[in-house]
Amino acid sequence: MQFNDSKARQLLNNFRSKSNILEYSNNLRYPIISKYKKCFISEINKLKLPKGINIHFDDPFEPQEYSMEIKYNNFSSLLN
Repeated sequence: MQFNDSKARQLLNNFRSKSNILEYSNNLRYPIISKYKKCFISEINKLKLPKGINIHFDDPFEPQEYSMEIKYNNFSSLLN
């Protein structure tokens, strides 16, 4: 089967994995939450946190609970 329509090809490419299908359906069903989630992830990426520091949140992005994880080997590596 061959598609000439670029939007149809793009849609098929987006559905090649289960996570892409779930993300697409969440974007359709919860557009505002999806928008805030993308904005939140973008802001976290702008922070450019050093290796070993991560911010975690629930994937559906509905609960307003976040956590920060800090991993370090010794006290001096924590300060650098």
